[in-house]
Amino acid sequence: MKLSPEEIARFERDGYLFFPSLFKPGEIKTLTDDLYGDITTVQGEVKSTDCNSLIDTTVGPSASSATCTYTVEYADPGTSGDVTNTVTAGVEDTGNGSKTDLTGSTTVNVELNVAP
Repeated sequence: MKLSPEEIARFERDGYLFFPSLFKPGEIKTLTDDLYGDITTVQGEVKSTDCNSLIDTTVGPSASSATCTYTVEYADPGTSGDVTNTVTAGVEDTGNGSKTDLTGSTTVNVELNVAP
């Protein structure tokens, strides 16, 4: 692959080049929470979810983002404070079937309201 003068200048200015056409889209096949497991179905501490709607959703360089919501029963009611939560999306390449995991984390503040 030969770079154009514009691409060379962009690399020298930014320090990297990105070619979206070299990436194929993938489909979400699994969604897993590191604390609560599968978040696409009501099970265990997952009390409600709409995340099953994201299964087979296409993701990739030109795809828009997608969100879902799930509610869990907090497993350790003896503590309040910040809990770091990580969700992993198992993604399968629509062209060759190869698989990869995409992860994202957020911090949730847990506030206990326990009646006396």
